[in-house]
Amino acid sequence: MWNFERKYSISSVSFVQPRAIDGTHGWLVVFGVCLVFFFNISLLPTFNLLFQPIFDLTDNVSVTFASYIFEILTNLTILTTGFLLKDLSAKHFVTIGSSFVFFGMLWTSQITNLSELIFSYSFFIGIGLGLLNPACFIAILSCFQKSRNLAIGVAFASMGLGQLIMPHIANILLEQLNYRLTIICMAALSFIGLIGSIFVAPIKWRSHCEITDVIDEEQRPLLQENNQQKKFVVIRDVIQAADLDLLSDFNYLIISVGLSLIFAISTDFTKILPSFLMANLTFNVNQSRICLHVINLSDIIARATISFGADALKFSSKTIFLIGLTGMSIFRLLIMHIYFRFETILIFCILFGIFRAMTVVNQVLIIADFCRKRCPRKLPGTLGLSFVIKSIFLTIFNFIYQDIGENYPFHIYSHVILQSVIIFVWCCCSI
Repeated sequence: MWNFERKYSISSVSFVQPRAIDGTHGWLVVFGVCLVFFFNISLLPTFNLLFQPIFDLTDNVSVTFASYIFEILTNLTILTTGFLLKDLSAKHFVTIGSSFVFFGMLWTSQITNLSELIFSYSFFIGIGLGLLNPACFIAILSCFQKSRNLAIGVAFASMGLGQLIMPHIANILLEQLNYRLTIICMAALSFIGLIGSIFVAPIKWRSHCEITDVIDEEQRPLLQENNQQKKFVVIRDVIQAADLDLLSDFNYLIISVGLSLIFAISTDFTKILPSFLMANLTFNVNQSRICLHVINLSDIIARATISFGADALKFSSKTIFLIGLTGMSIFRLLIMHIYFRFETILIFCILFGIFRAMTVVNQVLIIADFCRKRCPRKLPGTLGLSFVIKSIFLTIFNFIYQDIGENYPFHIYSHVILQSVIIFVWCCCSI
C-alpha cells in the first residue's frame, strides 16, 4: 500500500504572507461579499417555501433526491473551487457563481416538473453556491490582517440577516403574486448579489509554500526505472495539488471533525428548540417563535461586534470558540432541568445567541490560523475541504436525529456530550 506520509526538507519550505491592506479597498470587498451573502447564499432557507407547488405534485422521495443532487454538486464545486483558488482570482469565482444563481433562478421560474427543477435549481444554483462559498471568504482574508475578525464577523452577520429575512420576503411575495412571478422576483433580488460581485476585487493571493520531497539517493534510480512507482508519484502529486493530503494531518482532522460536529448539532438544536419549549416548558407557539427570533437577532448582532471584545482581551479564535461552546452547553442543561419563566428564558436566549455567534464567526478564522502556521497557500483548499466535511456530517446527523424523532432529552444530552468531548480534545491537543 502506498505510504502517504511525507518527508520534507526544512530548507525547501518557504512562507510568504499575503499582502493585507486593512483599508478602504478591503471594506469594499466586505460590502460586496455582504450583498452576495444576503441575496444569494440566503436563498437556501427559501427552498421548501418557493417550490411547494412542485412538491405537492410529487412524492417525498423525489424531493429528497433533488436535494441530494443539489448537495453533491455544491460540494464537488466547493472542492474544485478550493483547488483553483490558489492560482486564480476569487473575483472570477464570485462573479461566475452569482451569475449561475441568477440565471438558475430565472430558469427555475419556468419549470413545470421535478426533473426540470433538478436541472435548473440543483445544477445551476448548486454549482453557483459552490463557487461562492470559499471564494467570498478567501477574498476577505486576502484583504485583511489586523481587522480580519471584524470583517469575517460582518460578512457572517449579513448572511444571518439574509437567512432571517429572505424567507419572509418569499412568503409575502407568494401571498401577493403567483408562483412564477415570485420566483422571478427572487431572481431579481439575486441579481443584486451579482452586482455585489463587482466590489469583490481581492488582493492577489501571493502566499506560497514550495515543498520539495526529500528522496534518498539510493531510491532515485528506482523511481526512475520503476513505472509503478512513477504512477504512485503522479497520484501523490494530484492528491497534494488538490490538498487532499490534509486528510492525513491529525490536527486538521481534529479541527474539521470538531467544526463539522458543532455545525450539525447547532442545526439540530435550532430545529427542535421551538417544539421543545412547547412540550417541556408549556410555551405557546408565539412564545416559542419569539425565543427563536431573539436568538437569531442576538446572534446576528454579536457576529458583527464580538471581534471588538476578542481583540481587547487578546483571545485567540480557538479560545473564543471554546467559550462559545461552553456557554451553549450550559444553556442546554439549564433549560433541560430547570423550569424558568418566559422572561428569564428570553435573557438566556440572548446569551445563547451571543455564544452561538462566537462559534459561527471563528470557524473560518480557526481554519485560517491553522493554515497560517503551516502553509498559507493551502488556505483555499483547506477551507473548501472543511465545507465539504461539514456538509457530510450534517447529512449523517440529519438521518440520525430524524430517526430519533421527538425524543428531545436525547437530542440535547447528545449535543452536550459531543460538545464536551470537543472541548476536552481541543484543550488537550495543540491545534
